[in-house]
Amino acid sequence: MIAAGNEEKNLPDLIHDLVNQEYPMNKLEIIFVNDRSSDATGGILTEAAENYAFIKHIRIDERSSELSPKKHALTLGIEAAQGDIIVSTDADCRVPKFWVSSMARSEERRVGKECRSRWSPYH
Repeated sequence: MIAAGNEEKNLPDLIHDLVNQEYPMNKLEIIFVNDRSSDATGGILTEAAENYAFIKHIRIDERSSELSPKKHALTLGIEAAQGDIIVSTDADCRVPKFWVSSMARSEERRVGKECRSRWSPYH
């Protein structure tokens, strides 16, 4: 999950990194929450969601009166997520191709057999 606000310069690289993960694509869900961007962020995310079935684009048009912008974006992303494990990065970051699989394996080791039998892409 990625909260993004006016990140048009950073998104193409991050999207490239995420769609090229060494992880089963049928087990991957990428959620971008576009927080009131006034640049080309929305268009970039809409195109990515159209090109990749595992990418979701959530758009925030108004500021929350109860939460900070980033907390609001992350809350909406968590509510939309369908997976068992949620990992997050910032829109201005780059991630290596084994980022998702290493995070999943780390959680698998932490939780143990119960989690592994329930969701592991490697079974």
